[in-house]
Amino acid sequence: MIMDDANARTIEEIGTAVREMERVLEGFRLEKEDALQAGGTAALQALRERSRTHHQVLLRDLERTVRTLAARIRTDGPGAEEAEEAAAAACSLAGEILAHLASAPSRLLRAFRTGGMRSLREPEPEEGPDPDGD
Repeated sequence: MIMDDANARTIEEIGTAVREMERVLEGFRLEKEDALQAGGTAALQALRERSRTHHQVLLRDLERTVRTLAARIRTDGPGAEEAEEAAAAACSLAGEILAHLASAPSRLLRAFRTGGMRSLREPEPEEGPDPDGD
């Protein structure tokens, strides 16, 4: 079955939006690594703010783009089911990434503040001899 040109273009555009979502996630991951390397609450707070004001904004725009593309799908034409599935998968991915962008910085901050996470610049304590002699 030959796919409708409009639906084929819509699937391509959804694919482009998904790749952009992955780029946003990768950018966040790199900034998270930098913040962890810098250590301290100031770096993690800056990461949280950057996530709110940059990464989440970009992702919401991409999600809106996918929803707009989904509304353009010709449901009576060939390829409609594939286009609808691509749009649903892209919206689901956007939701998962948004949840990660919202929770990861706060979770890291909480772990750092409670001592559950050491700065990567701090050396791990060396293990000394076992006091029990084992």
